[in-house]
Amino acid sequence: MMQGMRGRCPMCGMMMGGQPMQAQGAPNLNEIRNQIQNLQRQLDQLEMGRTSPQQVQQQMPQMCPMCQGMMSGMGATPDKEELETGIQQQIQ
Repeated sequence: MMQGMRGRCPMCGMMMGGQPMQAQGAPNLNEIRNQIQNLQRQLDQLEMGRTSPQQVQQQMPQMCPMCQGMMSGMGATPDKEELETGIQQQIQ
């Protein structure tokens, strides 16, 4: 039997696969805070040039549905500004 992806999203850090988050499927407040912090870290890494848009794009298959949706709304090869804007929108 094949199981879903396990581990954490490389973009927001959300736990994927394994056990459900909560009965309603909604993340709790601490999980949301952690996602925001992780997204902010990603944004900082991009802004400082420590991560390239290409590196982020390569991680898309391992991302959670929310982050995959953000990435799929961008061009085939998002530029730095497009990616920064997408992450900022997710943070908000």
